[in-house]
Amino acid sequence: MRRHDYHGLWYNNGCVHRLFDRQSIEKLVALLEAPLEKKRRVITARITLTNGDKCYVVCAPILSKKQTVNGMALLIARNFEPSYSKLIRLLANKIAKQRHAEPSSMKLLNRIELVAKINATLEIQPTLPHSLIYYDADKMHTINDAFGYSGGDSALSRFKNILVDSAGANDSVAHMGSDRFAMFLPGASGDTAVAKATQVLQILNQESIDNHAKSINLSASAGVVDNSAASKGAKDILILAEVKARGAQDRGGNQSALFQDIDSSIIQRRSDVDKVGFLQMALLENRFVLHAQRIEAINAESGQKF
Repeated sequence: MRRHDYHGLWYNNGCVHRLFDRQSIEKLVALLEAPLEKKRRVITARITLTNGDKCYVVCAPILSKKQTVNGMALLIARNFEPSYSKLIRLLANKIAKQRHAEPSSMKLLNRIELVAKINATLEIQPTLPHSLIYYDADKMHTINDAFGYSGGDSALSRFKNILVDSAGANDSVAHMGSDRFAMFLPGASGDTAVAKATQVLQILNQESIDNHAKSINLSASAGVVDNSAASKGAKDILILAEVKARGAQDRGGNQSALFQDIDSSIIQRRSDVDKVGFLQMALLENRFVLHAQRIEAINAESGQKF
């Protein structure tokens, strides 16, 4: 943590702030630094002021992109309220976001570009492990209902930024449509990809959409597949990863699942996904034919019916 890298709120009926000069704050920060580094979450302590009075200190870590603690936010008050913990956490997150606000140069791929990228990698490096993580955002209907579509857009924007920030130099991030994303990790095993997916989900779950009345933490489900599990190339890998993500979501969400053994449920869900793809492609290629049989009235005149 860099020295003097803290932000504070002083509250109360009683001029608590007059009892804290810069030196006192620096001593307090030094005392809180070790437990904050260890726990990496909001902590609360009761301290004695120089005049003998007791007060509460609530502090939250300000995290870097790599989730290291490089600062803290403090709130000092004579009396403790449960809402203070949420307030100081939101302040720390806001400060961290402002620090990370520089735009990323990474371009998000679309589905077609991702498939091409995976196939090209498999062709050039067929013997190396390569993995795909398919992410499906949880609770988007709930977020849209509670905060409107602007709230949903904000949630997806944060999700995208976390994925881009978490991607390695050789990784690719793709927007698969709506609330689904994917990350391709060339040269990574399935276990490595699961660790990456878990890290992303943990960071995402620290984010929330809030207003004065309610708050919803963000989360997603992730399906992980490496190229050893799919013999038909990128499209096969993508289908399996999507199926595993849906399975993780069915189990409650906010978790990742690695494709390993083919069981009956996976086969059924994969078949369902295949059929949807076939129908969509048939519509795009105008391969549907409409048939109709005319209905004739026996006893009375009527309009044309089919």
